[in-house]
Amino acid sequence: MKRIAMLNLNYLMIRPYLKQYLLLIAFALVFGIAFQNTTYPGMMAIVMLINLGVYPFMLEEKAQGDILYATLSVRRRDVVVGRYLFGLLLLIPGFLLVFSPLALSLLTGGPAEVAEVAGMALAMVVVALLFNAIQFPAFFKMGYAKARYIVFVPMIFFAALFIVIWKIVPNDMLAPFIAWLDALPTQSLLFLGAALVAVVFLLYVISGVIACRFYSARDL
Repeated sequence: MKRIAMLNLNYLMIRPYLKQYLLLIAFALVFGIAFQNTTYPGMMAIVMLINLGVYPFMLEEKAQGDILYATLSVRRRDVVVGRYLFGLLLLIPGFLLVFSPLALSLLTGGPAEVAEVAGMALAMVVVALLFNAIQFPAFFKMGYAKARYIVFVPMIFFAALFIVIWKIVPNDMLAPFIAWLDALPTQSLLFLGAALVAVVFLLYVISGVIACRFYSARDL
């Protein structure tokens, strides 16, 4: 029950910032629909999920929430579990944002790029969960003020990986892999996507266990 209360508290902390994201989401949808490109809503969903996952740490530290939890005898494990559950629930509005151009296309009779949207949804889940799996333990161990610069490490890593794949690696090296993916039946692609999500989710759970140990040993 306390974990559900902590989950609700995370939502209450970010609620004042939701209007800003609603405006950004609206712009992403307009551009996505106007240019018939699902990348804009998908990228906005990834940015939204990563930022909203960090806000509770920032606001909690500013309001000295750790001391409040200790005063109210809230178990640190419940705080960590509530934060990780909150990170999972953020995927729901992310899915709605990613699939909204597809829904509008189906309603208006436009082209429906199901495979492209599904791929963007998979990328959103993988990137968002990996980012949070890396940054949440750092925040629980050191606090937001000390760890906020460390979380740039995964951002730099993913950005560098993207540049290497699309700008440095020759196209003829990627072509066989892309052709292999295109040749796979739908069932195999679904299996690969599900396996990737399962691996990332396992890493997310392991991250939660590590965060519990860090937060339990941390001096307030």
